[in-house]
Amino acid sequence: MRTSPTQTERNLRPSKRPVRMALRHSWIAALGLLIGISFPASGQDEDNSVEGLYRKAAELAIAGQYAESVATYEKLFDLAGEFLCEDFGPQAGGIVFDYGTALLQMQDWQKARDAFERCVKFKEDECKKAKVQNENTREVLALFQWGFCEAQLGNDSRAIELYDQYLEKAKSDQMELAKIRNAFKLRRGASLVKVGRVDEGVAEVRELFEKRAEWQVSPQFLVQGLLELGMGWVEQARKAPTPAAADQIEAQAQLFLDQNAGTIDVSPVDKYRFGFIDRLKKLGFESSEAGMQTLALRFYSMVPTLEEVEYDIQARIQILPGGAVPAAYQQILDQIAELKKKPVPADVEMQRLTARAYELLGNSIAPREIYRYLVETYPSIEKDRRAEILHEAARFSTMLGDYSSAQYFGELFMAEMPDHKLRDNVSVFMLQSLFSSQQFDQVLSICETVRGRFQLGDEQRELPDALYGLALYSLGRYQDAITAFDEYAKTYKGTPNREMVMYHRANTRMILREFRIGAELAHEFQQEFPQSEKFFDLSLADEALCRYNLEDYTAAISVAEKLETGYPESQALDRVLNIKGDSLSVRATQVEGTDDAANAEVAKLREEALQSYLKAIDVGKALEATGKNEAVHKAAAAEGIAKAIDIYVTDAETLAAEGKEENKAAIDELMKKAVALYDSFFPAYAGTFYEPQVSVYTLPALEAVGRGEDGLVQMEKMINVLGNRSGEDMDLDLLRRAIGSYAEASIRVRGEEKTLEVLGSFPGLDPNNQALLTWLKMQKVIVLQGMRGNVAKETPEYGDLTKRIDKEFQEMDQFEVKNLSEIALKMIGDYL
Repeated sequence: MRTSPTQTERNLRPSKRPVRMALRHSWIAALGLLIGISFPASGQDEDNSVEGLYRKAAELAIAGQYAESVATYEKLFDLAGEFLCEDFGPQAGGIVFDYGTALLQMQDWQKARDAFERCVKFKEDECKKAKVQNENTREVLALFQWGFCEAQLGNDSRAIELYDQYLEKAKSDQMELAKIRNAFKLRRGASLVKVGRVDEGVAEVRELFEKRAEWQVSPQFLVQGLLELGMGWVEQARKAPTPAAADQIEAQAQLFLDQNAGTIDVSPVDKYRFGFIDRLKKLGFESSEAGMQTLALRFYSMVPTLEEVEYDIQARIQILPGGAVPAAYQQILDQIAELKKKPVPADVEMQRLTARAYELLGNSIAPREIYRYLVETYPSIEKDRRAEILHEAARFSTMLGDYSSAQYFGELFMAEMPDHKLRDNVSVFMLQSLFSSQQFDQVLSICETVRGRFQLGDEQRELPDALYGLALYSLGRYQDAITAFDEYAKTYKGTPNREMVMYHRANTRMILREFRIGAELAHEFQQEFPQSEKFFDLSLADEALCRYNLEDYTAAISVAEKLETGYPESQALDRVLNIKGDSLSVRATQVEGTDDAANAEVAKLREEALQSYLKAIDVGKALEATGKNEAVHKAAAAEGIAKAIDIYVTDAETLAAEGKEENKAAIDELMKKAVALYDSFFPAYAGTFYEPQVSVYTLPALEAVGRGEDGLVQMEKMINVLGNRSGEDMDLDLLRRAIGSYAEASIRVRGEEKTLEVLGSFPGLDPNNQALLTWLKMQKVIVLQGMRGNVAKETPEYGDLTKRIDKEFQEMDQFEVKNLSEIALKMIGDYL
């Protein structure tokens, strides 16, 4: 059963602010209505008569005391009872109408609806015994207000029915209709939108914009129209069948706003006075929730700050005569002052809503700048809100990769509220900042703290557990990193950092020369992350190296070719092409047999190796030119040059050993190619690790093209370089080969005595480098022994050469034993 209008209980329903008509005039008219109604004398005091109560209720409504007005009306109804119409005729329905109007101002939609429905049916239901024959002049208008109440209660279909009934009855009185035309268009249009008749609803409301001058529609009223349309767009977006359909609704809304921007330009103070600020905020939030972020931002941009409202009022006051502040303005200023005293100012919440919309759009820059502004502007805001603002500033800085800012906001947070519940989150943001800036010891410290607060596997530990292992890796603590990586791998599945951890887990094993485990883990990574953009090619490169060192050359070649075909732009391609060339070269040495088929297979493998090295040179140079990891790519190109030269010269020497005249042209071509690569090596790659190899490998080719002296001078430099290396960098085999090749070529180019002279006073030799001096003296002995082998023992020359050999050994005998190699010691021992 519907609630009786005489009951005093209210069922308030939060909703939109009602459209306010000229209500003051309505109640003034109501007072005039009393003149036309003859109330009987009452035994009660005048104030409690029907006439007195009606007058009092109207006066209270005019004064804005709506609750008191409603109470007075209800007292009137209790007094008159069922005889209201019987005594005063259908015209008394206007009293019910005015009662409903007062309820509207209190947003008591349920009771207001019942009042207007009663007014519409007043004559039919309550006036059968009326003594007075007159008309209820509010009956038709009550239909309209009844419809509005139904809309506020969510019954928009019923509201449209009532609006249409009103229009049908009111169309005969165009002057009366014109009085509420604007409100009618707004209300009916809003209901049409809400029931899904969007085009009709928009057209209805749009008419207010199109005929605003003719109908004298105020900007404030147009803003109310916009607000109603906005909620309609929100409802449509929520029900949109596809994202594309929702996007189309948003685009149409934006177009409407573009076309009518100038007509809804309401001043900040009017937005405040008419309650638009909160409604615009709500509309923006609802738009955001419906997925229309750009529309949300559009509505948020219409919300003035409290400072803008205050400035608008002050500007108005300055142009008033006398400088007195009107009471209405002073009331608003007092309200703004109170709002500013709140622990969380309204403007802060507005900024946060804006930041949220930007974030949902995928824009992290705008939210970070908003939170940076809030950090700097509101340092004394309520503690929890301050913590959230600093937290968000740090979070968005981290998302942008601006780790220095993340560190700054994190340090502010720790200084101001070290025990806040968001501390661990902020610590995580700081972790990324510290890690990016390579402050790995601090990363370890914070990780250990956070790891100690949460159980293994807790979401709060995921990033600290990931960065803990990566920091150990970055510090070169590979064994410790293995433990951390393995623990992470077992615990966290499908996490954001798993890809990075799993790659470095495999890479660590390779660094520790645990090649079998490294190859297996690299392969596992490729299986788990086949679409990895950052690490897949690097994982292939690591696996290729592991397979090579496991002497699984076929597998190494296969993995290298996967990288070559699948990732032609990879930063690792140049070094992997060298690994492929090495694998092919080794496989060439493993071919069994000496028949034509075997020789053809060897030639084929060596040619493939050569092409891989040549491609490594080109790729290395191209990658070096990008400016990224220049040293790495320079080393790869240098390696490719050295190994390609070795193949050219070795193949030329193999052909020369056959002693066939028809091979001469091929030998000359191979030597020229080797020299061309040698020339490309200098000066760009001078000083790299492979300069000695290039110098050694190219010496025969330089000699073959008449540049033997150039080769010898370069070899003298490289012998010093090789001889000065120590520890793992020392390559004795290459040093011995260099000195031997140098001596042989020097004899051919300079002659024996000149060679001995240079070996005895070697250019650039460090006199304290006893080991290298020993190797040079041993080579000098070898040259002398070769010379002695070419003369008869009975000749004076033989004896002279023997004395010179003895002298070299006697000098070496004086050297510190600890500085001599085993080979040198054996040679000296055997001789002495």
